[in-house]
Amino acid sequence: MEENRIICPTCGQPFQADVTKKQVFCVNCGTMIDRTKDVAAMAGQSAAEALDEHYETVKEAFHAVRFPVIDKKTGKKGDRLVELWTTLIYHGINSRSRWATQAATKDIGQFFNRKIWQDVLGNAGPDKNRLIIDELLDSAVVYLSACRDDSRYGSQLLGMVRMSSDAIVAKTASDICQNIIGFLLRIQKPGETDAIIHAIVMAFPRVFPTQRQMLADAMAELLTPEEQTAALTIVARVAEQSRRS
Repeated sequence: MEENRIICPTCGQPFQADVTKKQVFCVNCGTMIDRTKDVAAMAGQSAAEALDEHYETVKEAFHAVRFPVIDKKTGKKGDRLVELWTTLIYHGINSRSRWATQAATKDIGQFFNRKIWQDVLGNAGPDKNRLIIDELLDSAVVYLSACRDDSRYGSQLLGMVRMSSDAIVAKTASDICQNIIGFLLRIQKPGETDAIIHAIVMAFPRVFPTQRQMLADAMAELLTPEEQTAALTIVARVAEQSRRS
């Protein structure tokens, strides 16, 4: 029995009672107090806390896979999800033939089907989709931040000339539209396409807050109207799924 201090609404006096009970009686005046809503609220809070605890547990397990130690001496860790973004860019640039497109579809579609991911995602249960959405968004921020800061990405003439800030953002937005969004919409749909498109679109304003409009401009220029509509619909749908989870 879990007792707590309750104030009687009739006589105003405090008394100890079992807070898990829906009805309790004041020991001072005998009034029956209906605590149905309070008990329901406590149960809902406990359930939410349990769900949050489960999510943090599966997230920790996912991070153990996502961030492997790549240098035992320094403890430096890598990020396996960044591989997804570089793979997308590679296939987006190089998949021009039918055979190459088929290979890219298989490669990207099987990314999360690898055993290292399946073991941890299989234990995520109802948190699987939320976990993938959150982790893809986080990794997209990491990838775009690297594009912004990497001197090799933001350079011309074999690295001798550093591009301006706006030129780097424009290049990044172009890569996103042509080699990620447009590419994913054109190939046979792989496993996590929706979450991938949502992640890269939502990450862009986080990394380039003052230049966020440049992605919208690039989408209007480089994607067909149908592709623009499809991409924005996907982003809205995944965002709604994320809010509900």
